This record gives sequence, structure tokens and C-alpha cells, in this order.
Amino acid sequence: MKSWVGAAVAVVVLVVLGVGGYFLYPIMASQQSSNTVQFEKFGLAVMPGQQFTTTVGELGVTQLPATFAEDELTPEERVVESLIRDRNKLIEENQTLKLKLEKLEAQVAQLEDYRDTNERYAPEQFDLELARVRQELEQRLRALPEAEQYSSLMIQLMAIAGQQEYIHVVRTYDLILDDARKAIVIQRYLPTYTFCVANALSVAANTNAELRSVAAWLQEPDLNPLSEALKEDLDVVLPPCQRSFREALDAVMQSAISG
Repeated sequence: MKSWVGAAVAVVVLVVLGVGGYFLYPIMASQQSSNTVQFEKFGLAVMPGQQFTTTVGELGVTQLPATFAEDELTPEERVVESLIRDRNKLIEENQTLKLKLEKLEAQVAQLEDYRDTNERYAPEQFDLELARVRQELEQRLRALPEAEQYSSLMIQLMAIAGQQEYIHVVRTYDLILDDARKAIVIQRYLPTYTFCVANALSVAANTNAELRSVAAWLQEPDLNPLSEALKEDLDVVLPPCQRSFREALDAVMQSAISG
């Protein structure tokens, strides 16, 4: 009798457990789905980013969209999403402003270079530079033993001739002389040219008066014309000196242009 009652109770328990599991399974599955969504939302808090569209992070890594819809977000999460969008927009604007700033900096550098060039070769500044060129060239000539054979007037005339040829160099090569190349022209090439001029003038000009007239003519030819005979002599003896100097200097100037 007791064994029969125990068996009946066991059967009833099994039936109840089976029926209960049948009805509890959908509830547990629903709860599991809800927990999955909440877990995905939790990812928003620990790894912020664009949720619903594919984006590219600051390091260039593609970020995939979230798997939950916007209408499932809480108000707090919507605020976070809005802040994320604002942040990404600010990043893009910052990149745009950075590019504009780089372009403006390049333009400023060009303008400063243009200003420096114009200031250097403005009439007043250029006159000062020419005066320095003549003074430096004359000092250099007086220090050379080869120039001891010439009078002080001839050395002054040589320096003036070198100064005028320096003007030709600047105009011909479009003002490309920097300090280093200018030093090369004054110290290496112009002295040789002025010695050629001195030898030529020793043949063409027979008196100190003619040398002074040549000096004035070199500086302002329109205001100080030469006599016809002296001009004809200079037209013969000066061009070979100029050709030799300009051919020797051309390689240096072409290197300056290409560099």
C-alpha cells in the first residue's frame, strides 16, 4: 500500500515539473534576449562611438554599428549618442581648420619672402648695396699686390667699373644673388674683370681728365657723354673684358637658378 502511494506521488511530481518547464521556458528565453540587449547597451558606456552607422576612428580603424535600434535607448544613452556625434563633428572641423592653417602659413611664408626681396632691392636699399659693393671691391683691389702699379684714380675707376658690371649681373639674373654668391662675385670674378678694364683704359684713355670722364660716364652715361673718339676706343677695348667676365660667371648663375 505504501509503495503504491509513493509511486503515485512520484508520477504527480514528474507531471508538475514537466508542465512547469513547458511554461517557464518561453519566459526564460525572453529574459535571456532582454539581458543580451542590455549587455549590448552596456557596451555603449564602456566603448563610446557612433552606434548606428559605420565610422572610422581617429587611428583609421573602421567601427561597426551597434546591433540595437535607437528607439531602444534610454534618455541617458540618447544624450551620450548626441555627445558622440558632436565630438566626431568637432574632430572633422578641427582637421579642416588644420588644413586651412597650413595653407595660410605657406602663404605667409611666401609673402614674407616677397617682402624681404622687395625691401632688399627697393631703390634706396639697392643704392646702399651698390655703395657697399664698390667700397668692398675698392678695398680688396688696394690690398692686392697686382694693383700697386695703378694710380689711386685708376683703382677708383676699376671699382666703379666693377660696380656697374655688378648691376648688370643683378638685372640679367633677376636679382638672384644671395650673400654667399654675391661674395663669390665680388671676391673672385669682379677683381679679374677690373684688371682687364684697367689694362683697356690704359690704352684708350691717355690723361687723368679722360679717366675722370670715363668714371662719370660709367655711373651716368646719359648725363656724362664721352667724346666721340674716346667712346669709339672704349667700344673696342671694353666688350672683350665684359664677355670674358660674363661667360665665366654664367655657370655660377645657372647653378643658382637650377638650385
